[in-house]
Amino acid sequence: MDIICEKTSILKEYLLEKYSKKYVRYLKRQNARFMINGKISRLNEIVSYGDEIKIEFEGIINKEEKLFNYDLNIVFENDDFMIINKPSGLNTIPSKKEPICSIYNAVYTYLLNNNKLKTIHIITRLDKDTSGLVLIALNKETALFLNKNHHNIHKIYYAETEGIILENELIIDKPIKKDLNSTKRIIADDGKRSLTLVNVKKRKDKSTLIEIKLLTGRTHQIRVHMASIGHPLIGDVLYGSGGDCLHLSCQSLSFSLNNKDYTFNIEPPVWMIL
Repeated sequence: MDIICEKTSILKEYLLEKYSKKYVRYLKRQNARFMINGKISRLNEIVSYGDEIKIEFEGIINKEEKLFNYDLNIVFENDDFMIINKPSGLNTIPSKKEPICSIYNAVYTYLLNNNKLKTIHIITRLDKDTSGLVLIALNKETALFLNKNHHNIHKIYYAETEGIILENELIIDKPIKKDLNSTKRIIADDGKRSLTLVNVKKRKDKSTLIEIKLLTGRTHQIRVHMASIGHPLIGDVLYGSGGDCLHLSCQSLSFSLNNKDYTFNIEPPVWMIL
């Protein structure tokens, strides 16, 4: 990350003015290296107008990762990030119940096998049973930028619900919190505010195909909100009648990085076109 200094100040104070305290603490936790005009510097050193400040990260590879050879569906890849089309039924990240079979470990193994192993940062995570696009940063600089600007990462989901939704458009504004007695999320007045935009795309005999945009990103938000209005997603074992496959997919993903706009779309899953 390169910054051109705009005033004379102490480096730490200048960074705190330009960014947040949380951001600067993150830099310190990640053992970032600060350079002023090409010279390694400390946070208490003076910077002047026009100085070039560079923030670098040392790549740290965790050799304890579990290998998982899996035929990844790679939508896009460059030195900074990857876009993966995740299938339903596969974790995005390892869990205690399933420590090996995950997109994270599959990407690690893919990079290792192709002699280009880097740090891996999952930026957009999907539930195990949700399919679709996942954004993965391949260095700390990219991860830092994308996480800091996460509100500018836009995703469009498609889902199929049980029953016929009569309205063409819906705004679901209901607070969500974790159920203390299970892995489920519930609607509760003391939960976090959650906003879901729903647009009906097609009505079938006993179901409705919808397009969804999230204005907040709560765990299970789409599934909880649709169930709360009497239209759980087809295949939802937690909030609906269950089935072979959860009919929920992240179909579009867009963001900006290094002054370039990216948009990725994928072919619809089988359930969307039947």
